[in-house]
Amino acid sequence: MARTISSFEDRGPRLSAGLCLFLGASALAVAALLAATTGEGSSWRDDPVLVLFGPNDGEPINCRTATPELVTNYDAPATISVYVNGCYHRSCSLAPAALDPERGLVATPIEVDLDAAIPSRGKAGSGSSSGPLAVTVYLYDALTSELVGCAEWVGRVSRPSLEPLDSPGESAWRIRPLPGDTYFILFAASSRDGLGSSPEDPDAFRSARVVAGGNCAEAAADPAHPGLAVAVGQLPQPAFLVLWTYDAKRGWKSSPVTPAP
Repeated sequence: MARTISSFEDRGPRLSAGLCLFLGASALAVAALLAATTGEGSSWRDDPVLVLFGPNDGEPINCRTATPELVTNYDAPATISVYVNGCYHRSCSLAPAALDPERGLVATPIEVDLDAAIPSRGKAGSGSSSGPLAVTVYLYDALTSELVGCAEWVGRVSRPSLEPLDSPGESAWRIRPLPGDTYFILFAASSRDGLGSSPEDPDAFRSARVVAGGNCAEAAADPAHPGLAVAVGQLPQPAFLVLWTYDAKRGWKSSPVTPAP
C-alpha cells in the first residue's frame, strides 16, 4: 500500500495516497530514498516516490519563470496538476518515455510563469516582485484518475520592480533594482509577448523598444526614497514595460511585465 507522509488542507486536493516529500534533495538523496522505500516483495509502482528539485541552487528566483524538476519512480502515464502558493496554475503530463533505465526514474521539468502565477498587489496582470514561492505538484494516474502522490518545493522570489509615477504630460516610472545591480535597461512593447527575451538575446531589441537605461548606483543613493525615477516620454497605447537589471554574479534579472496606466 502506498504510504502517506503528509496531507494538504485548503491547498488543492487532499492527499489520500502516495509519498509526499518536502525537501531540496540531491540525486544521492533520491537514490537513498528509493532504496529505503523499496523493500523486499514490493515494487516502486506499489510504493511511489516523488521529489521536487528546486531551481536556482537555492537562491531566490529573480526572473519570470521558475522550473523545478519532478523526479519520480512512477513510470505509468500520469497527469501533473501544479499549484503555486495554494492556487491552481496549470496541468501537464508525466512522460514515461523519459525514464532513465539505470536509475528507474522519470524526470519532468515543471515550468511556472511567475507573472501569471503570483498576482501583484498593484497593477492587475503583473506578477509580484518579491515574496514566498511554494510550488506543489499532484500526480494522478492517467487511466484511473487516482492520486498517486504529491511533492512540494518552497523558495522565494526576489525580482527588480517598477511602478508608474504621476507625471503629467509624459510617462515616468520608479525603478527598484536589487542590491548589487549595476546597470538597467527598461523595455516597452505593445504586447506582453514582445518582452520575454533577455538583453542577452538579440530578439529582445527587435521585439521591444529601449526607453531608458543607465547605472543603478543612483537608485541606492537616497535611502528615504529607494529606487530611481525615470522619464520615458510618450508611450503608445496599449504599452507594457519590463525592467531588466544586471550584476556580474547573477547576470540579468527581470521585473514582472507591467502595463502602462
